[in-house]
Amino acid sequence: MISLGVRYCGGCNPAYDRIKLVQQIREKLQVALGEEVSLALPGAQADTMLVVCGCPACCADGEGVNKSAGSCHIIGPDLMDYRSATMEEIPVRIADELAVELKNKPSDGC
Repeated sequence: MISLGVRYCGGCNPAYDRIKLVQQIREKLQVALGEEVSLALPGAQADTMLVVCGCPACCADGEGVNKSAGSCHIIGPDLMDYRSATMEEIPVRIADELAVELKNKPSDGC
């Protein structure tokens, strides 16, 4: 089972349903990997991390997140790792990238 850590920004300017986006990513990642993906409890070790921002400012970054995660991606409305991506593209693109990373098990952290 793969463990997905999630850190949300404070939500002062929620531009979309961040929880729904994480669920979509989790579902797509399960399909891509062919195995269960669980959400890690805050502070628990995770195989990979998502930092989910509510607006394009992306004020929540990788600082202070669990560094044991193999990788960390910052997503926000129409942004994926500070690159333009539509909200429809993000779940598929991030799940595909995470699947490749998790299969190769990198350890570069956030």
